[in-house]
Amino acid sequence: MASGKGERYRMLKLHILVLAIAWSLTLLTLIGSAIVYQSLEPFRFMGPILFSGHLVGMFAFEIYCRFCQRQHTIYRLYGQLASYREFKEWAKPKELDYNTEPDKRIGTSRRAQESVQASAHGDSGLESHRSGLDPDRVGALMRRTQTLRRVDNRIPLHASILRGVRLGVYGVVHDRPLVGVSGMALGTLTRQAVSALSIGGAEAGVIVNTGEGGVATYHVEGGDACQVELQFGTGYFGCRTLVGGFDLEKLVALVARFPQIVSIQIKGSQGAKAGHGGFLPREKIEPEYAQIRGIPMDRDCESPPVHSAFVGPEGLVRFIACIRKATGKPITFKMAIGSVTEFDELCQAIVAFPEGAPDAIQIDGGEGGTGAAYMEVFGQAALPLNDAIQVADLLLRRYNLRDRVKLIGSGQVFQADHIARVMALGADAVMTARGAKYALGCVAAGACHKPGECPSGVANHGEALDVSVRSKYIANYYRRLIDRLVIFVEPMGLNDIAHLVGTRTQFMEMRQVKIWRMSDVHMRMALEGANPVDSLLAT
Repeated sequence: MASGKGERYRMLKLHILVLAIAWSLTLLTLIGSAIVYQSLEPFRFMGPILFSGHLVGMFAFEIYCRFCQRQHTIYRLYGQLASYREFKEWAKPKELDYNTEPDKRIGTSRRAQESVQASAHGDSGLESHRSGLDPDRVGALMRRTQTLRRVDNRIPLHASILRGVRLGVYGVVHDRPLVGVSGMALGTLTRQAVSALSIGGAEAGVIVNTGEGGVATYHVEGGDACQVELQFGTGYFGCRTLVGGFDLEKLVALVARFPQIVSIQIKGSQGAKAGHGGFLPREKIEPEYAQIRGIPMDRDCESPPVHSAFVGPEGLVRFIACIRKATGKPITFKMAIGSVTEFDELCQAIVAFPEGAPDAIQIDGGEGGTGAAYMEVFGQAALPLNDAIQVADLLLRRYNLRDRVKLIGSGQVFQADHIARVMALGADAVMTARGAKYALGCVAAGACHKPGECPSGVANHGEALDVSVRSKYIANYYRRLIDRLVIFVEPMGLNDIAHLVGTRTQFMEMRQVKIWRMSDVHMRMALEGANPVDSLLAT
């Protein structure tokens, strides 16, 4: 496979060249035909020939885009029209850099999306660009690095990342990968996208969460190397009774049928729409999806807002103990923190009934994404991940539960610096859905819930998504994510990624840079013989 950006822009350059030639020939054909028709009688036949050649070339190129090339899903769906979007994506950063204004997109979603997709295509990730550090920004986190008192710890650090996190304090033990694919349900994603996640995740050695839409053969196409986390939510899809309640026997049967399931996750809520259930429009429900979920096809599939199998924190811990005993798998619980008091009550319930402690709690930040939700509820009901993961970490430590209950962070965590920040704030591991979607080719069109409108084959038009290609992109992305995590963390002087967890002192707030803005106070300190740097060292 060609290098990332070269492979990515090779077709774009070819398309631009062909389109430029084609439209130039069209213009020349029209002008030449008019001139020839008016003046040179013997050459009138050249106009129709040129015009016909232009049409044949455009038609042949359209056939190539839609049926011959397999690298780019968007070209297979939209043909030559996709070149316009690729050209805009390629040209806009240059326009911002050189023509109109400074590039203010560093660190934003669009720039990060381009970085993820370049990594998936095999790019080294190197950039020729300015730092992007804003010395006036207050409250941002900045890593503390060492230059003089450290050795090269890249090899042991990389080994510690591959070792993962050990779950299980009640006899059910599993070494969970440090990074994984967060839950995206079959139905919300196409079967081809799910297959690519399974194969690519197995190749990269990461865990893949099924989402609350149930587990199917597409989730285990990566073979015996797959590590699948079976998730069910308030709808209990795949393990539900005829009236929509929870069926433990069906869950046990699923675990027996798919030996690749290494853990089970109970979904309480998600950050993007905490307090609301999942939603799948009836137009997207296919017979296979309906059978897997155990739902009818003639209505929208909407999960209830709360669980019916248990009530309250006390009911949750007893429910967890029951499932762990029946399945023999580690149990994780996914939630968004919309109430600090509620999480405190959960800790109290675990203390009162230790056998029901979840092996890990996945904290989903309010900035996380979803395939379908009403605009009014987006990000309005849960703490952002930076705050939520600290709340969870501190409360678990208060009740002496931190060693037995691991923390997993999710919510716009898809780059190495994101992972390091979240781990320093308290997470033992992370999950990312956004990075996986970008690696699959998602263009963030916001049409996941609209039947037939996803342009990338991730949520619709799955037949256009090439599984063999996209699975390689998934594997590339996660491998490079781990490599860059080593590059990002190693200058902090750590030789084990576990030493980063909860060590908030590894990061400092960027407001400390402001000391070099010699204000009147600092200038007076300097004139009186005091060193302004002393205040920086004291923090």
